[in-house]
Amino acid sequence: APGASLVSLGALISMSGTINALTFASPRILFAMAENGQLPGIFLTTHSGFRTPVVAVLLTSAVTLSVALVSSFVSALTISAIVRLIAYATTCAALPVLRRRQNASAGFTVRGGELVAASAVVLSLWLLSNSPWSEMRVALVALVLGLVCYVGVRICVPSSHS
Repeated sequence: APGASLVSLGALISMSGTINALTFASPRILFAMAENGQLPGIFLTTHSGFRTPVVAVLLTSAVTLSVALVSSFVSALTISAIVRLIAYATTCAALPVLRRRQNASAGFTVRGGELVAASAVVLSLWLLSNSPWSEMRVALVALVLGLVCYVGVRICVPSSHS
């Protein structure tokens, strides 16, 4: 019992940190994407007193609340892991492509970096292949909705950032 309580306390502290980080980071990601012309300009709206991206905060809070209310803890945890794996895999897959661009400059390079990136993509895909289909479906629906929003904005709103 004491060990289980200690593990539970550690999990609660870890999850609280993750939730706190996501609460602050997610709206700012939407704000940055709007600054780059990748999302509608409404996400650039900031609170007059706090200077926080109010529309992005409201949207991410509503989505988070919706997921929390309609899913179980284990399901939400699994969806979170799936989303992170997809983000990590796409970042690793982009690394060699971005490094080959002529105007790319890296602050540092790692010997065998492309092999590490490829290995990380393979490992991520293996981990994703072991994910429950119900949670994978939710993550894929969110991914498709995000892609539709991104493409819609790119088509409808000409950007000077391209």
